[in-house]
Amino acid sequence: MDSKTIYSSESSSPVPRITLRPQEAADALGVSLSTLERLTKAGELRRFKEGNVVLYRVASLDAWAARRESQHDESA
Repeated sequence: MDSKTIYSSESSSPVPRITLRPQEAADALGVSLSTLERLTKAGELRRFKEGNVVLYRVASLDAWAARRESQHDESA
């Protein structure tokens, strides 16, 4: 999935997405939904609820991926 797909809604809205639902967040990170839930429970990822909807901020997902990337670089 490319960043254009991640940041756009399925309705082709010109407004960039800043939040994703759990399955969208898992897809964006390239992990399973159960892995996303495990990372959230472990405190590695943050989410919030708006009513009954669970949302992840795209910026938070990007930051998590950047941290993981730098950890990987340091161990190489």
